[in-house]
Amino acid sequence: MACFIGMIAAALLAGCSHGLTVGQGAYRGPLIGVNSSGEWHELIARTPTPGWTFTLDAKRDILDAERVFVTLRRPNPIAAYPSTTVTMHLLTPVRTFVGIEVYARVVPFTGGDDTPYRPVVTPSTEP
Repeated sequence: MACFIGMIAAALLAGCSHGLTVGQGAYRGPLIGVNSSGEWHELIARTPTPGWTFTLDAKRDILDAERVFVTLRRPNPIAAYPSTTVTMHLLTPVRTFVGIEVYARVVPFTGGDDTPYRPVVTPSTEP
């Protein structure tokens, strides 16, 4: 029975969440962490160059936490950027006394809106 419930949970996780596609496996992209020292959870991303955008796409209530979906959009490929790490901050609408789960994706400069989100593993500390 537990195996059956686990298979159902995995199928739901790999499917859609109200129009948001969640893929299998962990997020692989620029480092994303969570700063929970204030009143609201703050997401912090480190990108390898300037030109990236970091957006909050959606928030979903789950049993014991809030799930946030974010997108990192790559810079314009025809522009020249210095090779310097950039730290980006994104304030979430989730208070720090509530747990947070972060799902992220990296998309190209144009398009890529059908790219699935993937869970950010251990986003509990600032990168």
